[in-house]
Amino acid sequence: IQLLSKTITEFFGKDRQITPDYGRIINARQFNRLEQLLQKESSQIVFGGKLDANDLYIEPTILDGISWQSPSMEEEIFGPILPVLTYDRLETAIQQVRKLPKPLAAYFFSENEKATSYFLEELPFGGGCINDTISHVGSAHMPFGGVGPSGMNAYHGKASFEAFTHAKSILKKSTKLPINIVFPPYKNKVKLVKSLLR
Repeated sequence: IQLLSKTITEFFGKDRQITPDYGRIINARQFNRLEQLLQKESSQIVFGGKLDANDLYIEPTILDGISWQSPSMEEEIFGPILPVLTYDRLETAIQQVRKLPKPLAAYFFSENEKATSYFLEELPFGGGCINDTISHVGSAHMPFGGVGPSGMNAYHGKASFEAFTHAKSILKKSTKLPINIVFPPYKNKVKLVKSLLR
């Protein structure tokens, strides 16, 4: 949390509202939704939390002391609010995430190859990044899409063509040579079919 706070200040300065590098909430409806969430979690704010409705500004905000039952964990946030949960074992954290609907994206930060492999193998999700966020969405060469409740199929590049194209499967048989073996009566044909399938 200390490193996150320090990095936010390095990126956007102490008065983050005046920097041209920091965005705003898309509209008043979304601002109000996020404001209500921060009101519910006000005692958990350990960094940020400043709001300006006229500017649709919400400061980057870090929440600590969060549990899986906290309001900030009930749905996707889509805003500059980061709930922080701690864990002792990666396996336990992954098991907890697996109890929830499959996410559209997941991001994992680690230099430990074993932990990274475990994350990728044990957690189902649409797509994601290792040691980064969002970048996979920007690639026209990587399919982007969900799995299960987070979406069906994927798009971008060739995947877009495949997602929005119907592949019509057709098997065409010639009638020039009759293949009587597939028609009744089947007596004495089973042995012949088995020998052909070997």
